[in-house]
Amino acid sequence: MSDEPLAIARPFLMPLMSTAYLVRAGADVVVVDAGLPQTAPALIRAVARFGTPRAILVTHAHYDHVGGAAALAAATGARVHASDHEADEMARGHAGARFEGKRNIRGLIFTPFVRLERNRTVPPVIDCARVRDGDLLPIGEGVRVVALPGHTIGQVGYLFEGTGDFFVGDAFASIVRPGRPPWHEDEAAELASLRRIAGLSWSRLHPGHGGPVERPAFERFLARLPKEPRRG
Repeated sequence: MSDEPLAIARPFLMPLMSTAYLVRAGADVVVVDAGLPQTAPALIRAVARFGTPRAILVTHAHYDHVGGAAALAAATGARVHASDHEADEMARGHAGARFEGKRNIRGLIFTPFVRLERNRTVPPVIDCARVRDGDLLPIGEGVRVVALPGHTIGQVGYLFEGTGDFFVGDAFASIVRPGRPPWHEDEAAELASLRRIAGLSWSRLHPGHGGPVERPAFERFLARLPKEPRRG
């Protein structure tokens, strides 16, 4: 891995807000996820200061991660990249409301609020570059696309191979410490994706909510996980 770190900015630092990442890898600038529709103007201003992006890399099509994607693409000319499933969701302006709450306290508390959003739409993204598991994007020293289904069926992560920085969307969150989001589309797939992350070579993880996570903290989190979804 390169000794030269990425330059990473996070425009929105409210604790529960999804994180849009501005990333400079060598001469290349990209955006990873694009925040809420109402934060698009602030994101565009931040990008103007940081540098014109080559691409907008979407982890998954929930409204708090793609709400600003269409406006940002129009303002910068950068093309949105996403998996087939998430690209189809964005083309319909769908916010991704098919989910189940986890069978725990956090799921019971948060899921009713999220269900209020199930009819939310976002500005659609029609022209989307489709990425697949294993693709190597020509950004910096290479960005590997890694399928991380579970939170949504088509969620992917983006592993910057030069530095080992791995942007994992909502595979997990890191508000106070690493933990799983309170809802998912496929819990068994979510657990498998977390085990897949553990088996890859990376230096730090950047989740969609919260700050970066080093391997020791991630491994402690992984040790607390159930082996399979809870039943009943």
